[in-house]
Amino acid sequence: MLNILGANYEEVSGSDDVLWRGDLFMFDESCGEDCKAYMLCISEDRKGFRLVNYVGYKAGAQLATVIPEEASQFGAMNVRLSWLLDNWSDVIPIGSFETTRFFRWTSNQVV
Repeated sequence: MLNILGANYEEVSGSDDVLWRGDLFMFDESCGEDCKAYMLCISEDRKGFRLVNYVGYKAGAQLATVIPEEASQFGAMNVRLSWLLDNWSDVIPIGSFETTRFFRWTSNQVV
């Protein structure tokens, strides 16, 4: 379990798992000063996904990549981990699939 800014996440790693908007990528290396945690967001044209720096000095900055809609299950707006495994080096300019951790949003913290 991971808690960031009052939101709870659980780690997923199975090749059958999918990520949805609001889920997180945690890289083992940073892209810039502090960019390690990125949130999956639907792209402006709604034809894929962007990764947006979630916390830190550069929060809100987008990683220079678009995960295309073919990464999704048919008829859904999600990203299949199996697709990321097969296409990482073509799409993600940092880290590797094997060293990146993936977290699915589960709930907001109850205060």
